[in-house]
Formats: sequence, structure tokens, C-alpha cells
Amino acid sequence: MDVALKIWRFDSTSGERALKEYEVDAPEWACLLDVLDIVKDKHDGSLAYRKSCRMMICGSCGMRMDGAAVLACKVRMYDIAQSGHVPTISAMGNLPVVRDLVVD
Repeated sequence: MDVALKIWRFDSTSGERALKEYEVDAPEWACLLDVLDIVKDKHDGSLAYRKSCRMMICGSCGMRMDGAAVLACKVRMYDIAQSGHVPTISAMGNLPVVRDLVVD
């Protein structure tokens, strides 16, 4: 399935923010975390985010989707992709942003 995302990119050294759009081919069972992995592995290796999911450290993949706090490993992308909605992904807003989706 084709999945589109808008991701807020942030570079703390320069202070620059940019909203970048990505379109990837993902399996129907993919969650947001899987889609971020595909973006990083196949489209933009500089994308930064945290994950320790499936390693018993829940909460490390926390981020915002369309302004709402989510765990990237729990958000299934199938219905979102089928509706044609392009979600905006950003870092959690309650902590300082280190880079892209990584907070301190």
C-alpha cells in the first residue's frame, strides 16, 4: 500500500525546521514505526527517531501525529492510507527537541 507522511525535521545545531513529505510502499500490516523504518532505510537515512519497541521499553517511540500524542508502534497505517489522509508527524511537544523526532 502507498503511505504518505509529512514529518517535521529539526536540526538543533542550526535551529532549522522543515516539513518534509515522504511517500513509501508499505505492507498492509505496517504501523507508523514500520513506515518510519522504511523511510529511514530506503529514502532518507538521516531521519532521527527513537524506538526500543519490542524490547520491553514502552514509550520510547512516543511522538505526535496530527497534534495528538501516539506510540508509533501502536498506530496502524492501513485505514489512514486508504482514506487518503496524509498525517503530520512531529516530536513530542513537552520536551526539548534534539533532532527530528528525538526529544531530550
